[in-house]
Amino acid sequence: MGRCVHLFTDFGIGSLYVGQLHPLLRGRGVTPLHLLHDAPRFNPRAASYLLAALLSALADESARWRSPKELAMGRRNNSPR
Repeated sequence: MGRCVHLFTDFGIGSLYVGQLHPLLRGRGVTPLHLLHDAPRFNPRAASYLLAALLSALADESARWRSPKELAMGRRNNSPR
């Protein structure tokens, strides 16, 4: 996948700002990965709890590199298909 940026914002799902990030990042060869765009507005403390929960889920290296189908079936990378 190359370089990527995990996006966690309070912009809102349908925000113009989210759309503006795409060409900016892709123009620099970076793939945007959307974690959340409706974090609590102007409330970094509440947003930090959500971000911590997301990061702990991302910390599982095996979950990061499995396809959605494999996740649904409970397979790991080295499992036979």
